[in-house]
Amino acid sequence: MEKFVKICPKCGSTNWKMAGIKDFEGSFAFAGQASMHAEMKCLDCGYVGNFLEADENELKEIQKEIKNSKNNNNNIVGIFSHN
Repeated sequence: MEKFVKICPKCGSTNWKMAGIKDFEGSFAFAGQASMHAEMKCLDCGYVGNFLEADENELKEIQKEIKNSKNNNNNIVGIFSHN
């Protein structure tokens, strides 16, 4: 059985906590209710937002890609985008 982990897209850490609930600015659900989004916070670099999710067997490779993208000033999202 595969086990998935959440990975910080900024530093590659798996050390995180839920940051809280944030309203999407200007976004409303039916009946005028604000749309809500739970965000995660990296406890190592402070990044708040969406995290990558991957099979734990791929963790080291993804962390290596994040490190390389930081060294080359690339955007990690582009590395994992599917066309």
